[in-house]
Amino acid sequence: MSSCDISIRFDRNPPACSPGETISGTIDVVANASCRCDALTAHLSWKTSGKGDTDSEKVDVVPLGTFEWKRGESYQYPFSFLAPTGPVSYQGLIVHVNWFVEARADVPWAIDPRASETLLLVPLPAERKASTAYREQPHLSAKHHKLGNGPRSQSKWENRVLTLILGSIFLVLAIAQQTIHGSSVPFLIPMVFVAGVMLKFAWNDLRNLVARRMVGALSVTIDPPTATRGETLRIQAAFTPNSNGRLRYAKATLYGEEIAWRGSGKSRTRYHQDLDRVEAQMCGSSAFFQNQPLELSCDLRVPEYAASSFRSFNNHVQWSVLLHLDIENWPDLKETIPIDLLPSL
Repeated sequence: MSSCDISIRFDRNPPACSPGETISGTIDVVANASCRCDALTAHLSWKTSGKGDTDSEKVDVVPLGTFEWKRGESYQYPFSFLAPTGPVSYQGLIVHVNWFVEARADVPWAIDPRASETLLLVPLPAERKASTAYREQPHLSAKHHKLGNGPRSQSKWENRVLTLILGSIFLVLAIAQQTIHGSSVPFLIPMVFVAGVMLKFAWNDLRNLVARRMVGALSVTIDPPTATRGETLRIQAAFTPNSNGRLRYAKATLYGEEIAWRGSGKSRTRYHQDLDRVEAQMCGSSAFFQNQPLELSCDLRVPEYAASSFRSFNNHVQWSVLLHLDIENWPDLKETIPIDLLPSL
């Protein structure tokens, strides 16, 4: 039996709060034996769960003191935290973000008793701001929230370079094995597979390079650059063609995805789940002419219940805008721009 039993009671029921509000409650202690507590602390933390490896962060620690507890006695110790700006609680399909308060008692020469209770960190409501040049009505604007403790996902270029390097090494080893052991189907299969993957990545990059030789440098702007659910994005693309041509169509797509990683090294596995997807046409069939600037635009409305962005080492909720120019008798141009969606009510 533990020297004492610890439990946590929140002042709010249910325990839900927004950034800037107070998270408060009481730690209840029942002593099963007389003992000394060198340090009683309350910890505010978040951690992920789901398909990926767990990420976590200890946001705040409140020391409550040193105590002498007598057998059979009960004690109560209030605690409070200031709710942080994020990341907000999230229950996705393969990525979850959970907040909790943990109480720990440092009891000498014994297993330290502890208790944990979950709570909800909900986003602040969005504000309505005056319209800008292209908006006719007031628009939503989310307040600042922290989106996690990790960087953005590696760019597709970084992932491709890494895959090409590893693929090249594997291909060289496979060819060496083929040379030593002679013709063998087991060695031919991975060689064909790796070659196919490398050709696919090479074509994706080559396609855009060839497309830009016709349309020139493509400038893309997203207004606002950071949005929230229910907000309208203005997507604008501009280029000055290097030669005459024709667009079959141009469209922009806003899409979200959850990405989780599990394991490390060769056993590291990537999991992916598509979220909402919204697209709009920027133009239909349209001719363009050498050295004559062309501007395209469209509006994309962020879904009302879109998940907010989240980033940690092994778990991401991310959003991007994909611009697709379908060029007649020429390789297409596809440009992907990451965008953050802030949480809001």
